[in-house]
Amino acid sequence: SVWLISPNSLYGWRRGDPKPYVQQSSTSGLRELYVTGEDQQANTLVSAGDLKNSLSYSSLSLSSRMRGDPHYVTCWNLKDSTLKWALPFDYGQPLARQLELSPDVRLLAIGWGGRSSLESQQVTIVDASNGNAQHKFDAGAPIISCLVFSPDGQRLFAGSAAGDITVWDITP
Repeated sequence: SVWLISPNSLYGWRRGDPKPYVQQSSTSGLRELYVTGEDQQANTLVSAGDLKNSLSYSSLSLSSRMRGDPHYVTCWNLKDSTLKWALPFDYGQPLARQLELSPDVRLLAIGWGGRSSLESQQVTIVDASNGNAQHKFDAGAPIISCLVFSPDGQRLFAGSAAGDITVWDITP
């Protein structure tokens, strides 16, 4: 199956289905967290999915004239399109440019980068069930362009555009 997340809908195509599955989603849960009295547009920067448990993780940027451009890393329940948790970040802070779920879908790695760069300079590991931070790493040099967990979920590999690979042990 293939899944796409847009600002307003979830699209899924399953093998053998003649038409895609479409489910409307809403950012109203985020609007309630960041009230400005105006409509906001949510733009998905990057996402990761735990389809077995019907969860979607997204890096969202909201456009707001009154309060800047708030940014969130979010977890959505795909069964009923509700917001499970959200980590808010204010304008000026890095954006979540990479999201990678561990093989056991227990951890979510977040690669942080500048607003004008797709590369990350920091990585945070959070508990995928509630968004609580578990580990934080400074990439230093080189800048991270991709994240991958080892098959056993014990290590996190960070690749750079320069061809370097950094490996972090993330065992408790």
